[in-house]
Amino acid sequence: DRTEYLFKLALAKQKWDVVMRTVRSGRLCGQAVIGYLQNMGYPEVALHFVEDEATRFNLALEYGNLDVALKAAKAVNSKELWQKLAQAALRQGNHQVVEMAYQQTEDFER
Repeated sequence: DRTEYLFKLALAKQKWDVVMRTVRSGRLCGQAVIGYLQNMGYPEVALHFVEDEATRFNLALEYGNLDVALKAAKAVNSKELWQKLAQAALRQGNHQVVEMAYQQTEDFER
């Protein structure tokens, strides 16, 4: 099966239509693909393979997608994730998300 090879080739050539078609086909899966995508600097593509909300949260923060990170933080509801989200949102200047995250941690001193 040449699926993985063709996927990596399409990724290297930034042929996003081929990449997404391969992702949607479900013929690739597993931690190896996720790790490869993350190491190659494509955490946003890796998100399509991940169902675990804590992992989705970390990938979303890695490429600065606060919307996906916020949804994952709500699903996990961990003080640690809310604190990380608040810090990331503060760096991006998104005060709404900062305030929401601090409310979840009940950390009003900041």
